[in-house]
Amino acid sequence: PVVSSAWVELPTDLAVYPNAGAPGATAGPLLDAGAAHTCAIVNTQWSASDPGTYPLVGRAVACWGANADGRSVPSESAEPPAPTLGTPTLVDLRSGSVPVDLALGGSHSCALMADGSVNCWGANDHAQVLGDYASDRAPVKQVFIRQMEPGETVRSIVAGADHSCALTSRGRVACWGSNGLGKIGNGSPGPEAVPATVVALGKDVDAVGLDAG
Repeated sequence: PVVSSAWVELPTDLAVYPNAGAPGATAGPLLDAGAAHTCAIVNTQWSASDPGTYPLVGRAVACWGANADGRSVPSESAEPPAPTLGTPTLVDLRSGSVPVDLALGGSHSCALMADGSVNCWGANDHAQVLGDYASDRAPVKQVFIRQMEPGETVRSIVAGADHSCALTSRGRVACWGSNGLGKIGNGSPGPEAVPATVVALGKDVDAVGLDAG
């Protein structure tokens, strides 16, 4: 049934983070939505007795909605993930860092971490998670971006239906996933899956913003 509007009931020990920005990263959205799932950066150490306290260390990601391919909360075993999640559920980001930005595609999800790394999960049928065809769905994995230089980190991330892109601290753009219609920008219009590779924007051209459809 179609629902005009409804409040999402978060568990009592979670609160949506009021400011997802962090030093060295652009301020990302507090939440994002994919084709049929939603994720939010939440705080796991929020206290109703002190509602103004949102410690950085308590940041996490909670997702809900469609999940047959693990786009919301992936399975870390051979067992398939739950097909749907009716309530927000925490994602094990498998990182010692904390999330500062989110990007949700049609059937995959990515989180930018405070240390400048990117973790993705969900459908991987077009390499939109890992940049390869390791499986049709993937657990949370850190994305390896080719041609990154020493000290270069990711500042923001975006996701299209079946591809993902990142803006780096040096004004460069890297994309991975389906290259249908040439959306990866690697010079080929073919539909092949492309690992995370820096896009050639042109001599002396630095990117300052990023989006994907």
